[in-house]
Amino acid sequence: VTVRAENATSLSVWWDPPPLVNRRGLLTAYTVYYSTGAVQDTKTVNIADDSRPVHSLLTDLQPFTVYTVRISARTGVGEGNKTEPVFVRTKQAAPSDPPDDVIITNVTTNTFVITWSPPDHPNGIILRHNVRYGSEVASFGNQTEGVVRGLKDDTNYSVQVQACTGAEESPCGPFSPAAYVQTLRRMDGNPSAMETNNG
Repeated sequence: VTVRAENATSLSVWWDPPPLVNRRGLLTAYTVYYSTGAVQDTKTVNIADDSRPVHSLLTDLQPFTVYTVRISARTGVGEGNKTEPVFVRTKQAAPSDPPDDVIITNVTTNTFVITWSPPDHPNGIILRHNVRYGSEVASFGNQTEGVVRGLKDDTNYSVQVQACTGAEESPCGPFSPAAYVQTLRRMDGNPSAMETNNG
């Protein structure tokens, strides 16, 4: 039995028919058992030629999840023994949900500190986070804190965080709901700016 991850939600399974001496009649179908441990599913593969290698595609699987795959052959007499288990992990996908608990602190005239919690369903290994502020984006590694710099003073920013995995295609998940922050006003030290007209 050979199993290969095609993408984040499907596995290809190939196997050869059992030897003739091990059969109890004409092969009519195979049953593919696949599970993540807690949940087991089956797929029946009907065959017309019991002498050829067989291929089956398992779909609608969970991303970045280890599956156990076993095969059994069926004849008119009944179902035979299952093969030894094969373990394979589906490929990575983008996170299903955004980072959570976005908190902005230590606001200055041109910087702020932002922290967040990783997604509940990362669907892979988080490699980086993108922080979108206004029309700009800053990228951070897999940490859950960063300092955003180069901001304009006395300016409102909408801030969102996005997590990205090692998925081959479209690795980034959704952005978090917007958090809002206003940078501090810069004091330029010019006394005339502080004067009031007493008339």
